[in-house]
Amino acid sequence: MPHKLNTPRLTVLEANSKLEILDLGAIYSSIIKILTPEVVSQLPPYFSGIDSRESAQTWFERMLDESLLFLVYQTELQHLIGFSFIYLEQTDEGQKNAHLGYLLAQASWGKGFASELVSHLIAHIQTRDLADTLIAGVNESNLASIALLKKLGFKQSESDVPANLFFQLKLND
Repeated sequence: MPHKLNTPRLTVLEANSKLEILDLGAIYSSIIKILTPEVVSQLPPYFSGIDSRESAQTWFERMLDESLLFLVYQTELQHLIGFSFIYLEQTDEGQKNAHLGYLLAQASWGKGFASELVSHLIAHIQTRDLADTLIAGVNESNLASIALLKKLGFKQSESDVPANLFFQLKLND
């Protein structure tokens, strides 16, 4: 059984754990609908131009290969509305870091889904002892995500990447 998180309004499945139970055709169709130019405008280039089943499959496989990939469903409608990504790394000092990314379909913005998702992912990461520190990067113009990260206890850290801000949350303090 895949790792599954249930929030009051979301069902979040860890895609990596049991691919055979997923309807990949439906997921690829949803990827094309979710990764619109507005949604991916501040993300790395490989999130853009996903406009065919083949490009959706390539993107999905890349995300599976690079991260723990979570599929975010709106429970009431059983409708895929977004994705979350956790990239794990261990520093030379033995510190476990998790880089957190998330995106939601534009129709799901402003409804509190991101807050619900990220707060439950933080608890999931702590429960599984995946990381000592959670790191999130956000474009400086994404005021909603900046406010969300601050609300959840993330502290801004130094960044030498133009137009991007980085936030950290210490999980084991």
